[in-house]
Amino acid sequence: MPSQRTTKDLARLYADAVGQEGYENCILTSLRGRKLGHIAWFEFPAGYVDAYVQNRWDRIDPVLACSLRAARPFFWSDVVERVKLSDDQTEFMAECATSRSTPASCSRSTVRISGSR
Repeated sequence: MPSQRTTKDLARLYADAVGQEGYENCILTSLRGRKLGHIAWFEFPAGYVDAYVQNRWDRIDPVLACSLRAARPFFWSDVVERVKLSDDQTEFMAECATSRSTPASCSRSTVRISGSR
């Protein structure tokens, strides 16, 4: 495998690998408490990340809370089955379809890599 020289190269490699597993979308972000931190890169439909940030969906996104505690990958459907969700959270999760989060630790900050089908 050739070495990746830039963040963009690495993001493309990861997005391609996620795509081969059947996932269309992915994001690499840090979390600060229950809120999004720095979004390093993402593959989502045009406008989705802007809408997520502008609508402050991080306030109701139950995956963020689960990501903070998770040490292993989990499907977002696991969150729906294990957590009592508000009506807003239920509606939000229904729009997210089938998704999976893969937590990863990175030195002093926590990094979350997520993908959705």
